[in-house]
Amino acid sequence: MPKKHYKARLEYFQGEESDILKRGQDQASKLLEWYKERLLSVQKKARLLQQGSVSLDPAVHEQKLNFLRAHITELNRRILAVMETSDKGFPAHHNKTTSNGLANGANDDQLVWLHRQNQRLNQELAEKTKMIDQLKRENELVRKSQLQRTERSVPIIRPSAFVRPAYQIPTSINNNHPKNPSPHKIYDTLM
Repeated sequence: MPKKHYKARLEYFQGEESDILKRGQDQASKLLEWYKERLLSVQKKARLLQQGSVSLDPAVHEQKLNFLRAHITELNRRILAVMETSDKGFPAHHNKTTSNGLANGANDDQLVWLHRQNQRLNQELAEKTKMIDQLKRENELVRKSQLQRTERSVPIIRPSAFVRPAYQIPTSINNNHPKNPSPHKIYDTLM
């Protein structure tokens, strides 16, 4: 490889590294401004809370906090990895753990938080399961009582009027029949 070409490539790589670092510095400046704004926002929310004004449901606030915690922890881990690799040279593996323990401390904090979160979620799941079971039992009791009410409320059918049968004694032409013949029912009449 000619010396000129070699030097040109090194100059290109140094220029590229310089551009990457400048863009990173710009992003870091924006990130610092964002952190300042967020801290001011948190302080304002704390003042409002002391005055009795609550803007968010605690569950929603907890979800936002969990999201923020996860992303900032990951961001901090990556920043530490970049700073360490630039001091010590190119890493052998992208997910290399650090020797000074800073990233391990962040991972430990995250593991502790994840463990606590897991316990909270398991406890909430157990409570919800108990509530569902209780509601199922109550629902079954309501169904049984409704079924008993419908069984009791079957109407008893009674005639709306009493009916008396109408009889007619047949008149016979010949005298072969006994003197007191039995009457024949012709139709029913109302009483």
